[in-house]
Amino acid sequence: VDPNSGSPRQLTANAGKNDFPEVSPDERYIVFRSDRSGTNSVWRIDIDGSNPKQLVAGSDRPGSFSPDGGEIIFVRNLNKQTVWKVSIEGGEPVQLTDKQSTSPRFSPDGKQFVCLLFDDAKSGPKIAIFPSTGGSPIKTFPAPKTIGTSLRWTPDGQSIAYADIKGGVGNIW
Repeated sequence: VDPNSGSPRQLTANAGKNDFPEVSPDERYIVFRSDRSGTNSVWRIDIDGSNPKQLVAGSDRPGSFSPDGGEIIFVRNLNKQTVWKVSIEGGEPVQLTDKQSTSPRFSPDGKQFVCLLFDDAKSGPKIAIFPSTGGSPIKTFPAPKTIGTSLRWTPDGQSIAYADIKGGVGNIW
């Protein structure tokens, strides 16, 4: 949408369901989830909507760009949701978590990512910080059972904000 005129402009063709857009830090690309190929996949288009390219087949929505715009972190559902990353040019995706996890976001410096981790059904979800190369969590925090899926780093990388939904009302913590 043009912020001055309020005029919207369609960027994707009327092919399937296209949602969860994320704009690259350099404003060159938009990545999004689309089922235009028959299954949910991560796609990339140029900022003007041209040059559509499927980055990953059989995946859920993209989480975020790395700060340099070179990679996308996303959730893939192969019997369980896990976190992966792939180059903005496509190629072979790299698995970053092996336990049930979702809602990934790169840290502002790109050295870490935060996600929701479901590694123990008894204790409920955790907010987990991992190195951007994957492996074991660096730190975990208990998360409310009603936590939303919008984890966000503060710009200085020192805190994480999230929504906790209680009684049908969401508040930011």
